[in-house]
Amino acid sequence: MTTIAELLTIADPAERAAVANDLLWQRPELSERLRQARSQAIREAMSQGRSPETVAEHLKVRAADLTWMIG
Repeated sequence: MTTIAELLTIADPAERAAVANDLLWQRPELSERLRQARSQAIREAMSQGRSPETVAEHLKVRAADLTWMIG
């Protein structure tokens, strides 16, 4: 997966956030758009009732890290 369009086709927002997070390391030229996509996906996952801990687990980060990721 290498494009924003492909990223946005991932239905599961927690998975979409995780892929966006991984792509930040692989596609630095897309970093601003990937950070926005990750933030939106994190918010969407939590609005669907997923706990911060569950979302953070998908991203392989701490739940406290979500604060700056969506900020």
